[in-house]
Amino acid sequence: MTNPIWAKQDELPKITAPTNLRAEVDLDASQIKLTWKDNSKNETGFIIERKTLDSSYSEIAKVKEDATSYIDSEPYNNTKHFYRVRLIIPKLIRPSPTR
Repeated sequence: MTNPIWAKQDELPKITAPTNLRAEVDLDASQIKLTWKDNSKNETGFIIERKTLDSSYSEIAKVKEDATSYIDSEPYNNTKHFYRVRLIIPKLIRPSPTR
């Protein structure tokens, strides 16, 4: 059995997801440049995920904290892509309350 993590609401770090995700395709469609706004001050990086109409999201890359762009150099030709960017946040570890 695992112990629950205890923390007061005001002790939790504010976590704000990235916004304004944009994709720009180069002229020969060999690369897609993703850009986003980093709204968080406590992430340790970002996970970039991609899917097509017929697939589920899967991780294609991880980038470091404060990154605001990524170049997908392996897109599927003539295929509509969907992307999302997720935060990597440090684990919240708090001591269990005294009993």
